[in-house]
Amino acid sequence: MTASLSAALLWLLLAGAGVTALFASASARLNEAFGTDARILHRVLSQQEFPRLLESCATRRHDGTGKGKRRSARHFTRCVLEGIFGRDRLSSA
Repeated sequence: MTASLSAALLWLLLAGAGVTALFASASARLNEAFGTDARILHRVLSQQEFPRLLESCATRRHDGTGKGKRRSARHFTRCVLEGIFGRDRLSSA
């Protein structure tokens, strides 16, 4: 009985160590990816063309032609992302 209890505790200890290692690895990877994306976005936002892109997206009609009434936040977000990353890159994601 004591041997099986010791084996179970050892198994729990090893499983906990494995979960901790996986979490630390995933956390570091996500933190690095977020940092990279944040730096890229900061550079894009710092460029002079970004205010023109915002104005264009705020006034562009949903079909992309001419001036029109303001659209939904979803359309606006999509327009800004297309302006930053390009339509082809977003379509393939």
